[in-house]
Amino acid sequence: MDITQLGDLLIKASKRSVRDFFETMCPVPLEEGVSFKEPSKDLNRDNYEAVGIISLEGQIKGSVAVYTKTKLINEIGQKMLKKASLATNELTDIIGEVTNIVAGSIKTWVSVNEGLNFEISCPSVIQGNPYLNITIQPDSSFIAQKFKAAHEDLLVVLSIHS
Repeated sequence: MDITQLGDLLIKASKRSVRDFFETMCPVPLEEGVSFKEPSKDLNRDNYEAVGIISLEGQIKGSVAVYTKTKLINEIGQKMLKKASLATNELTDIIGEVTNIVAGSIKTWVSVNEGLNFEISCPSVIQGNPYLNITIQPDSSFIAQKFKAAHEDLLVVLSIHS
């Protein structure tokens, strides 16, 4: 499979993964936005307040990053935990859990539908706007998918290394 086909496959998998998460875990309005196959200023990654990152290793190597804002993570967490408000450490846990669910769903979908196998790491979470613009390695392919969930931006970025 060439990198263009892999990119198309991963965009499809990320769309399905995010849609499944919101349908089953956090029923809020979800809209698919624009897909990107290269970095673009239109991504506006510095508009986000938190990112969860998971590494991929195996037949696909790279990372999955889920960018979001605190308001959306708070809403997701309230629905998942059935609580009126969340502490800061709970928000961090929710960001990691959302990233883990999205990456795990992508892994399962790609494995079942294309036979490509890879492992995923535990999520790392970064909070705070100045730290979120993660550099993509020069030899990597870049795939991103924007969403709006509960009227807030959500961005899934996949960086695939050759």
